[in-house]
Formats: sequence, structure tokens, C-alpha cells
Amino acid sequence: SAVVNAAMAAQVRRSLEAWEAQRESSRKEAELLHEQIRGHAVDADAEAFLTEHAGLHQEDLESCRVKLQDLKEACRAAEKPLRQHLRQLYHKTGCDTKDLEQLFRAVEDETTARARRMQLENELRRMEDYAESISVILGQREELKALVLAGESFERAAQAGEGRWVGSSKHFLEEEKFRKRFLRQ
Repeated sequence: SAVVNAAMAAQVRRSLEAWEAQRESSRKEAELLHEQIRGHAVDADAEAFLTEHAGLHQEDLESCRVKLQDLKEACRAAEKPLRQHLRQLYHKTGCDTKDLEQLFRAVEDETTARARRMQLENELRRMEDYAESISVILGQREELKALVLAGESFERAAQAGEGRWVGSSKHFLEEEKFRKRFLRQ
């Protein structure tokens, strides 16, 4: 017969506590994974999958992680037009794309496909309203860009002209008129 001393009992107790802590951690992870799989699934296959992988074993948890990643990838594919439109609006309005990337990270943290879509749609509405509110300013900015390009082109052509310094000085008056019009605008 084996003699159980205090040291052995303490070691068994620590081992049991570690096992119980690991089991609790696995249970919480499984609970979260199952909730998110249900939230991202679009068909009834999710419940069958969850029934099949309801255990706390590492294989079940890994299968659930892979399934959730697949579901999130499907969500990303469905969200692609929204994400692209948001990128265009951020670029058009000159907003910082770091904010957009932060939004995309927050979307990835959502637990349901519906919540993901709602967050993207809310941001899209906000950015469309913002773009509309500054449309006059954006239009003026585009006009100024076009004017600057026309001015640069005119100056290059004027400087490159071979007959610029010979003959009639009428072209100098034209250049001056263009420059004055450019300054007024």
C-alpha cells in the first residue's frame, strides 16, 4: 500500500486545480466560439456543426476556430462592396485612413454578421453625409487643381516657345492676361 503524504496530496491538488482552470478556459472559449459561429452563420448547418463539435477537446476547439474563420471570411467577401465604397469616400474626402482601418478592426471584433454589417452601414451613411456636406469645397478643390495644371502647362509652353523674344509682343499680352485671370481665380 502506498503512503500518501502531505507533499503528494498538495501536488495532486495543484494538478487538479491546473486541470480545472484549463477546463474552465476551454469551456469559456468554446462558449464564445459557439456564440460567434451562431451569429455569423447564415444557414441551419451551424447547429449541426456545433452539435458535432460540442466537446472541450482541442480538436473540437480547433474545428470551431476554423469554422469561425471561414464564416468571417464569407462575411468579408459579402462586405467587400461596402468596404470599397468606404475606402473611396475616405479618399475622396481626405479623411485619415487610419480611422478606417480602426473601424475595420472593430468590425472584425463583432460577434454577429448582422452587427458587422450594421457598423459598416452606419459608417457609410456618416461618410456619405459628410461627403455631401463638403461637396462644394471638394468641387472648388478640383477646380483649383485643374486650374493649377492648366497654369503649369501654359507656363511650360510659354517658356519653351522659340519665337517668344522675336517679332510681335502680342503673345506677351496674352500671357499676362492668362496670369491675371489665374491669380483672380
